[in-house]
Amino acid sequence: MIKLQKNKVLKEKLKSEYLHVSGLRRSVEEKIQLLEKAIDQCFAHIVQPLQEGVRNARSSYQRILGACLVRSRGNQGFHQTLKAVCLKNGIYASRTLGRIDLNEAITQPIYEQIDPVFGGIFRSGKPTDGSALMPHIDAFKHSLQEKMMEIGIRNGWKYDGYKKSFLIQEISAILGGLEGHILRKKRRIYESLSTSVQNDLKPCYEENGATCMNIYKCMYVEAAQITGKKACERMKDVLRRGLDQQVAEGMFERAQERMQHQFHQLKNGITEKVKGSVTAMLTLASSQGDGLHKELADVKSEYKEMEKLHRSLREAAENALLRRAMQDFLLRMSPSKSGPPKT
Repeated sequence: MIKLQKNKVLKEKLKSEYLHVSGLRRSVEEKIQLLEKAIDQCFAHIVQPLQEGVRNARSSYQRILGACLVRSRGNQGFHQTLKAVCLKNGIYASRTLGRIDLNEAITQPIYEQIDPVFGGIFRSGKPTDGSALMPHIDAFKHSLQEKMMEIGIRNGWKYDGYKKSFLIQEISAILGGLEGHILRKKRRIYESLSTSVQNDLKPCYEENGATCMNIYKCMYVEAAQITGKKACERMKDVLRRGLDQQVAEGMFERAQERMQHQFHQLKNGITEKVKGSVTAMLTLASSQGDGLHKELADVKSEYKEMEKLHRSLREAAENALLRRAMQDFLLRMSPSKSGPPKT
């Protein structure tokens, strides 16, 4: 009976533990939704500069390309350099002319518009306009820790210092690991503009699951194949015409969309990592309780067997008493077995 009473206490404790963890899970889900909204608002600051940058790029790309293709000393030797630039998809490190990057040069008007805002999104500190990402992550961490303390104190975790310390430290570790993830994605997002332009200038498309070259050659490939008299001028002309065509088909707008998509992917990555890691942490924290719950299920089954055995023993004892009482009664009621009188 003492064992059963102890298990009853444990069962009540497990029920309370389950309610604690369920409350934390609901709180985590609510706060993740708030974090998603905060990140959306943070990343929304990049939209207007991107749009302005695209407009500037459309109006200045011809001038920028022209400046890249003009050399003060004439075209002597520049044909080979330009050919190398085209074979390297617009990027070439020349020994005499330095690094040439047509893709970056063409997208420079966009970068000039977004750089201040982009830097603000990924800087540390606590700006008041909500434009920086990391303060939102820190605010989420602190609010989650405060909620955990509140629920813990309300439900008696003040006596379970190990669990409280474990959960708070795990939250700090999980969200601290996000910083490295964000920094790795930062570079990819920033370079997505020039990468998008580079890809559009060597177009290819996917058909029936196979990647094929487009029906028209990449302008870089076409220019690189030009040889003969006035080859340098002809290469420049191919580059100008190819760029005009891509801009007319929305090259800069696609670059804008791809950068915004990268920001969207970063937001999803942050929330998925937080949700998965915190859920795993709460599962780990409650795993001991799950084990006790399984033990109680076995004890309950054992208790039923004990009750069944107890009933059987009681019935057997009652039957034995009944038989003994009946035997005593029959003995009392039977005639005396004493012998005949002596004569």
